[in-house]
Amino acid sequence: MGMANYNKNMFVGVGGAAAIHLSHHIGAVYGMERMMGIAWNPLRAILEEASKQTTRLPLLYVLTVVGRDDASGDLVTRGLFVGDGYTAFAKAADLSLKVTLTLTP
Repeated sequence: MGMANYNKNMFVGVGGAAAIHLSHHIGAVYGMERMMGIAWNPLRAILEEASKQTTRLPLLYVLTVVGRDDASGDLVTRGLFVGDGYTAFAKAADLSLKVTLTLTP
C-alpha cells in the first residue's frame, strides 16, 4: 500500500477479505519494494478514484503521526492532520516518512 490509513481504511478495510487480497495482489504486481513508504502509487490512485465515485457519504479524516521523543524516548504525537481529501493524507504521510522510517541505500 505504501502508506497506510486514509481511504484505504474505508475501501480495503470495509471491503473485507476480497478487498484485502486484491490490494495485496495489486501491490505484488506493481512491486512492493517500489511502494513501501511511498504515499502516491497505483493502488492509492485506484483508492482516490473510488473516493471520487463515492461522494454521497461525507467523510472527514483525522490522521496522526506518532514518533519517539528525542529526549525521553516516549511515544508522542508529532502531527495531527484533518481534512476531507488527499491533502491531509499527503501531509501526514510526508511527516510520517521523516519521523518513523529509516531509509537505507
